[in-house]
Parts: sequence; structure tokens; C-alpha cells
Amino acid sequence: MEAQKRKGKSSVLEEEEEKLNLVDAKPSLLVKATQLKKEQPEISPTEQVVLQEKEMIEHLSDRKTLMSVRELAKGITYTEPLLTGWKPPLAIRRMSKKACDAIRKQWHIIVDGEDVPPPIKNFKDMRFPEPVLKKLKAKGIVQSTPIQVQGLPVILSGRGMIGIAFTGSGKTLVFVLPLIMVALQEEIMMPIAPGEGPLGLIVCPSRELARQTYEVIENHSRSMVTPELRPLLCIGGVDMKSQLDVVKKGVHIVVATPGGLKDMLAKKMNLDNCRYLTLDEADRLVDLGFEDDTRENQNIMAITTFTEKNTSPFPPKRISKASIVDSHNLIPKFMPQAIKSIEVQGDGGAGSIKTINFPDGDGLVDNLEKITYDVKFEQSADGGSISKVTSTYYTVGDFKLKEEEIKAGKEKVLAMFKAVEAYLLQNPEAYA
Repeated sequence: MEAQKRKGKSSVLEEEEEKLNLVDAKPSLLVKATQLKKEQPEISPTEQVVLQEKEMIEHLSDRKTLMSVRELAKGITYTEPLLTGWKPPLAIRRMSKKACDAIRKQWHIIVDGEDVPPPIKNFKDMRFPEPVLKKLKAKGIVQSTPIQVQGLPVILSGRGMIGIAFTGSGKTLVFVLPLIMVALQEEIMMPIAPGEGPLGLIVCPSRELARQTYEVIENHSRSMVTPELRPLLCIGGVDMKSQLDVVKKGVHIVVATPGGLKDMLAKKMNLDNCRYLTLDEADRLVDLGFEDDTRENQNIMAITTFTEKNTSPFPPKRISKASIVDSHNLIPKFMPQAIKSIEVQGDGGAGSIKTINFPDGDGLVDNLEKITYDVKFEQSADGGSISKVTSTYYTVGDFKLKEEEIKAGKEKVLAMFKAVEAYLLQNPEAYA
């Protein structure tokens, strides 16, 4: 019995020893990882960057397909700048390309684009009103920064721009001051009615940045004695009732975060009259996931602009008198199928507002908020004139103009001028 017990004990001891030997023979995961690292070939910094880029590209497939701006625009192109009425001093307009490039080189400014407006080195030559210049001086801003030297003339000219500059370089003034000028011009020409607006929209990625931008706009707009400009801050945490009160009075400028803007658009505000859009720190808007919200808000601004040039054998003074000043008398007679009547507010000359009433049953008119025409005449070398007509269609809601509708609009404008020309040919003494 004792021999059997001893034998049983020895066999148990042998099994435990075997287990311990197996544990010693089988390395731990930490040891394995260390061994694998030693066995792997060394990766140079360049190879590491390549591997990281490869991994990033693989992850891109999980996201939506990248599309160019042209694809996203769905055929909409802007061939003419926003009409602002601003012009730099004559000396700057006559500045040679070589002189412009020399200033850009001096200020370390890099530009890319067609017919870039000349840089302007001081605020006075940018033709800002005296109250704006005084406000800038009071704030200690007397010298333009590089982004302001080139960016302000570009935006004041009504051109679109992507501006890149370091923090603290004065980017905010580059889009705020031209927007205030646009709002002032519109308010003087045609005051905003209650419930209308905004004329300009600034979208910011954070509430803090939106508040700072709003304060800059408020400070500069308060410096204007007349007319009154009403900006609106549209962010979370601000009382909705106070925001709606500003909208009811008519708002000129809105500064908003994407979320705050969506909430306000769901209430009472619309972007039918909005002509000026700024995406402040656009890269952060995309990084924070606001790209879709921003595009959705931009699509609400349904504005289509196109420009047509026509020649006429009649001098500018005569053709403008007939086709513009006295259009309310002539056009409805010549084109009753296209124009029902034209109502005039004013004497018909500069500053007058003319409202065109189209015939009933025009399906396109039902989808339009309004159409504005800007007409300019120049003397041609043969004694006639060249007319430049910019038509801006403000559509209702998400309605999109089709190519054939834009073509029909161009043909209608041309037909108006041809009808007036035919009348002048038959009546040589008219409007002479």
C-alpha cells in the first residue's frame, strides 16, 4: 500500500514538473512581440510616411466620393462679378501689371486667378467712408496687412476669393468691411422692408468666433450715422425671441454657426435676398463635419446671374433714352406677349425703380422671387453703342433654372433691344 502511495505521489510530481517545463518553453505575448520587433526589418522615416499615406487612402474609400466644385455646382457658372459700384482711384486702375507684381512681391503676396484687381496699400485709397477710417484709426489699425492689401480690393470689386493667411493677420476685416459697404449701398438704393434680408451671410465654425465677428460688424456699423444697419448673431444659447425680433424688422447681415443658421431658417428667415456669402475658417467647417450643412444652406441661396453684350447702330444717349428711361411706355407696346406692363417709381431716370409685370400663365415667373437688370452703354468706334446687360434671377425655394430657361431669358432681353432699335429706325427724330 505504501509503495503504491509513493508511486502515486511521484507521478503527480512528475506531471507538475512537465507543466512547469512547458510554461518555461512557451514564451509570453510580451516576449513574442519583442522578438517579432527584432526580426522585422528597420523602416526608414520615408517608408513610414509612405505607409501612413497608404493607410489614409484606404480609409478614404469608407467616406463619400470626392467631387470637384464644378460638379457640385450642377452647371451653374458665374462669369461676372457681384455688382458693387466700387472703383479704386484712377491712378490705381491705371497701374501696370509690373507695378502690381512689385507690390505683391514686397508684401509677400501670392495670387492665382484671372484679371486680379490691383493691390492697394492703404485704407484711404480703398475709398472707405470717413466714419470707417476714423473707427479703424481709433482701434489702432492704420497700416494694412498683406491679406488686406490684396483681399479688400478683390472683394470690393465683387469678385469671389479664397484667402489664406496666418492667425492675427486681419482676415476678418477683409470680408466684414466690403459686406458693410454692400449693405449700405443696398439700404440707400432700396431700404430693406420688415421681414426681408439678409443681404450677407457669414458662417463660422464656432460660437466664439461667430460672436467675435458679430462684434466687429456691430462696432463698424454703429459708426455710421445713417442709414441704420441691423446685424444678427445666430448661434446656440442666444434667445430665439430676440433673434426673431431683428428678422421681423429686416436684417442686413447674419453671422451664424451652421446649426444656428439651420434653426433660424426653419423658423422665419430665408436667404432669397442674400448676395454675399463668407465661410470663415472654411477648413475648420469641413474638419468639424459641417460640410453637408454648409452646402445645404448655400443651395438655399438660389441666385443665377448672366451677362449679355449687344451692339447697336445708335449712340448710347439715344438708345438708353428709348430702352431704359422710357421703357415703361415703349416695351409693353412692342412686346405685349412678353411684357404686360412696367410700373415706375420715380421719374424714370437714375435711381428710379421699375417693376415689370409679366403676362399670366408664365410658369417661370411663378418660381421667381424677382429679376434685376443692370444695363450699361458704351460708345463704339463706329458711332453706335455696346450694351452690357447683367440679369440676376432670384428663384423661389430650391427651384433650379434650366439651361433652356436661361437661354429664353437672354433671348427676351435681346428682343427688347431689337424692338426699340426697329422703332428708332422708323422714327429718326425720336429720342434724338
